[in-house]
Amino acid sequence: MVDDPDFFCEVLALVFRSDKEERREATPTETEVAIATNAFRLFRAWKTVPGSKPDGAFDDTIFAGWLAELKKRTQESGHHRVAMSQIGQVLPYAPVDPNGLWIREAVANALNAKDAAEMRSGFTCELVNMRGVFSYTAGKEEREIAARYNTKAEALEQKGFHRFATALRELAKRYEQDAEREASRSPFED
Repeated sequence: MVDDPDFFCEVLALVFRSDKEERREATPTETEVAIATNAFRLFRAWKTVPGSKPDGAFDDTIFAGWLAELKKRTQESGHHRVAMSQIGQVLPYAPVDPNGLWIREAVANALNAKDAAEMRSGFTCELVNMRGVFSYTAGKEEREIAARYNTKAEALEQKGFHRFATALRELAKRYEQDAEREASRSPFED
């Protein structure tokens, strides 16, 4: 999927219905369910950002070309919104930028685009999922996470990635609210 937007689109169509397609009344066969399940697992396991090379290098031009081709194909097929969300979910694994930004600037630029709301949503969703299992800390851990995302948002803001920074600030605010809720409850409540 990293090297071939066509393969990404094929896998996407196995899991998600096109916006152009009418709702199917027929029940999928066991084989169709198994194929869709495996395709979905492939998306969930995917952590390599397009543009990544085997030696660990990252090619901004390959990333931008891959994304442009994917946008074109998924707009034609009616899978654009879901494709952008799926791409957003792999972008937290992008490398740091050689100029010091915590995420590759080419990736930040894509996430900052005016038409990238679904991608930003997928990105923040994956950040939440990356936390994994956690336990009660009376809000301490949530405050630390919120502070980390606010710091990252500030770095994005300084580089001019305002939309992307706003998405991270909104995520930080959710963690701050979670911290308040956790701090006000007993660790033994349901």
